[in-house]
Amino acid sequence: DEKIVHQILQGEIAGEPLPDALLVVADATTLQRSLGLVLEAIEHGLPTLLVLTMIDEVKARGGRLDPMALSRELGVHVLGVVGHRGVGLAPLRKFLEDPASWPRPSAADAVNIENSQERFARVDALCAAAAAADLEPDRRSDRIDRVLLHPWIGLGVFGLVMVLLFQSIFAWAVPAMDVIDEGFGWLAGASREVLPAGLFADLIADGVIAGVGGVVIFLPQIVILFTFLHLLQDVGYMARAAFVIDRVMGWAGLQGRSFVPLLSCFACAIPGMMAARTIASPRERLATILVAPFM
Repeated sequence: DEKIVHQILQGEIAGEPLPDALLVVADATTLQRSLGLVLEAIEHGLPTLLVLTMIDEVKARGGRLDPMALSRELGVHVLGVVGHRGVGLAPLRKFLEDPASWPRPSAADAVNIENSQERFARVDALCAAAAAADLEPDRRSDRIDRVLLHPWIGLGVFGLVMVLLFQSIFAWAVPAMDVIDEGFGWLAGASREVLPAGLFADLIADGVIAGVGGVVIFLPQIVILFTFLHLLQDVGYMARAAFVIDRVMGWAGLQGRSFVPLLSCFACAIPGMMAARTIASPRERLATILVAPFM
């Protein structure tokens, strides 16, 4: 993915024009780490807009940040947003209406820094200019991690979460599945009553209606599974679960990152296989794909 992006920005892919502008999104809580990539993007000389997310978290953790000073130093627009609260989204939408109006980095701003030490010296200077102070540690997250990432307690919590997840899929979904099954059974019977006996009635009742019903009946399980996955992702547990299960997955020659695609395979193996593309190792990616249908 990164290579394709680089080739497009370099104009190296036939038939793919250079983008009109670049929208770069960076986490304000890890600004020092993000600015190296921002500098590389600016070096292409295209109109660029830098969007800093989680600016509320910076303030909550005792930090400070001056987007205007950073904008002056970089020579591009810098906009702070808080996505889940909608803060800063209105001006962002306004900017997106006319990317051609975004400032194009000057030659001084877009200088190509080959030496990594020089690049990160430039990053340090940018952080100082933007008054980006070091943040206080996220103590609440640290306290949670001491429990959820513990070698034994973490595995116990993981086991309880998985029991709850699969209990919901295979028990709580049963009433809704029964209703769907009875509904399609009634519909198939009703179609036989109004249609003359023969191949066409069989096609409608046993083919179309029963076939669609055989797929729709799994909808409650899929809805519950992906609702749980979304909730676990939203509260930050999925990344922790992948870390905890990494050691266990290693016994099968896989890694913790294989856990999320395999978990989604309980609903359908196809999206799980597609999700395996995020696994960097070709060997582990292929192993995850081959295991997926058995889930």
